[in-house]
Amino acid sequence: MKETAIEIKNLTKIFKLYRSRKHRVLQTIFPNKNYHTKKYVFRDVSLSIPKGQVFGLLGRNGAGKSTLLKLISGVLAPTSGQIKVKGSIAALLELSGGLNPEFTGRENIFFVGAILGFSREEMHEKEEEIVEFCELGDYMDQPIKTYSSGMRSRLSFAINTSVDPDVLIVDEVLAVGDGLFKRKSYARMEKLINSGKTIIFVSHSLGSVVEICDRVAIIEGGEIIYDSDPRDAVIKYQTLLNLKGERKQAYLEELKAGNKFNDGEASSFSESSSGNYDSLSRQELFNHDLKVLDFYLKNEKNQKVTTIGYGNRYKAVFLVKFDAPAENVYFKFTIKKESGLSISGFRYPNAVGGLSVKKGEIVNLEVEFDSLALPGLYYVTLGIGGDAEDRKEDDSDILYRGVDLYSFKIAAMENIYTTGAVGLNQVGSTTISP
Repeated sequence: MKETAIEIKNLTKIFKLYRSRKHRVLQTIFPNKNYHTKKYVFRDVSLSIPKGQVFGLLGRNGAGKSTLLKLISGVLAPTSGQIKVKGSIAALLELSGGLNPEFTGRENIFFVGAILGFSREEMHEKEEEIVEFCELGDYMDQPIKTYSSGMRSRLSFAINTSVDPDVLIVDEVLAVGDGLFKRKSYARMEKLINSGKTIIFVSHSLGSVVEICDRVAIIEGGEIIYDSDPRDAVIKYQTLLNLKGERKQAYLEELKAGNKFNDGEASSFSESSSGNYDSLSRQELFNHDLKVLDFYLKNEKNQKVTTIGYGNRYKAVFLVKFDAPAENVYFKFTIKKESGLSISGFRYPNAVGGLSVKKGEIVNLEVEFDSLALPGLYYVTLGIGGDAEDRKEDDSDILYRGVDLYSFKIAAMENIYTTGAVGLNQVGSTTISP
């Protein structure tokens, strides 16, 4: 059994809400009287994160993600319950990341280092590395209050990751900055992950969550309602976002009933004797009076296939029945890796506008494509948009969205060696000169 890095037992956090500043002052003067209302942010929450795990948190704004991170990092104290963290901890809870706006960037290296428990001599040894990573130039000797959000993010990330913490908390800070900074930041996070550090990662980028995390929990209303492997948790979260009212409440209860973590193992997939790959993670997130009757792949001989070869041409066939008329209908077809990374997307028709479909009609859509993705298991997502008669003006044009409707396998080909996400039909040639 892995050593525990973070242990939370029966955590409760209550915020006192005052109607005005006057009531806050009166509460201080008369502590035995009640001038506030209590807001339970967390109630009796327990959570265990093993050492070396990349743990993701998903939740809408206001769900309690940032509050939980502040409690773990010690910025806030729990009302009751216990939080135990083994080892040093560094937290990127916001863009400023503990930076003092009156200090220069260079002075903040030592200021933040002191907060994290490092001496001036220790931070001096890391100064050159931090300055090089930031690439802020002369701005390192200017006050932080003159920095842009991206510049603050660079400096904060560089300082907090350079101190080699045992536990690193990252709250949306990677969403800010240019492409080069993001790539450098992810590279540094990969280094920390590979060195066995424990990381808590919060992001609204679901693709990043699936790619980076070993395990993901969903927070809703101050409760951890679901805790599973990344792909499963992201699909459940997407479903939750598309539900309202009684349907949402029923789904929340369903998630709580099945709230079990499977030790970070990837979702399993069954393979039938005929070679079909069943997508156990299939989810219909939205459906407006239509039904996907069938989907399959076929080769150039019009034979249905579930395992395809690299470099060949195939057709994806969709059969969709419309139970209500719709105008300007269009289809979006996306292929994703098992990790959730989108490999390719296609819209039909490509131009603005779309098809006119009557009630009861069946649309047979065929999409031809070259199989250039590398060997592995892949998933198909389908989106259908258009104008329906009973739609309100402020509604979106989404008629249907199905995630992981079908999965298929691309087999390895003999005498072909490629790496990465997709192949480019590369052909090499050489000449040798004396």
